[in-house]
Amino acid sequence: MNIVIDGMNVSLELLNSQRYRNMEVIPVRIKNNGHKDYLTLKRGISAGFVDITECEVSTVGTVLARNKANVPLVLIDGDEIVGAKQNRIMNRSLIVPPLTTMEVSVSCTEQGRWHYGRTGDIYFDEDRDMAHFRYSDVAADFSTRRNKSHDLFERKSCQSTVWDSIHDLERRTAFRSRTSALHDNFINHKPRLDRYLKNFHVEYGQCGAIFII
Repeated sequence: MNIVIDGMNVSLELLNSQRYRNMEVIPVRIKNNGHKDYLTLKRGISAGFVDITECEVSTVGTVLARNKANVPLVLIDGDEIVGAKQNRIMNRSLIVPPLTTMEVSVSCTEQGRWHYGRTGDIYFDEDRDMAHFRYSDVAADFSTRRNKSHDLFERKSCQSTVWDSIHDLERRTAFRSRTSALHDNFINHKPRLDRYLKNFHVEYGQCGAIFII
């Protein structure tokens, strides 16, 4: 299947679908795409090439991203970082160039905390610099990302919308953590989510997926 992205022809290959209960995943692979080096947020933080911290003057809507690697850092809309003064999600997908420090627009996903230390129902190691964020290993749910993106498109503040979406998720899942943290909601339902994850796998060369629910 051929599509055009920014004037460039891209050849996509749809691989065999994978199914579990109410979910179907169709892996996507790009043919003859060449090799592009980049860092994901998870890999960058774990390897020590990326630091995400509070700004010198902390604000809810902005954090500081430092890419110490010689390749670009890719930040994905909805990816969550935890720790520092409160958990946040990325407001937009963007690229941080190599050897660059820049401010990044974020939204809070932990309404009940604005201080260093404990986040929600999770404790972090005391010997780690508390101003540094960690990768959450979860992302904002579809409803939260959609509502946030709508407000940003309309050039409105999206913070209240994000909190409202998290409260709605808490009502639907009948779970609320001490600080109303999105991350804790996912951790609480991890056994159920893991049952889905173990029934899907990443194919060689896969670059994306189509999800059908």
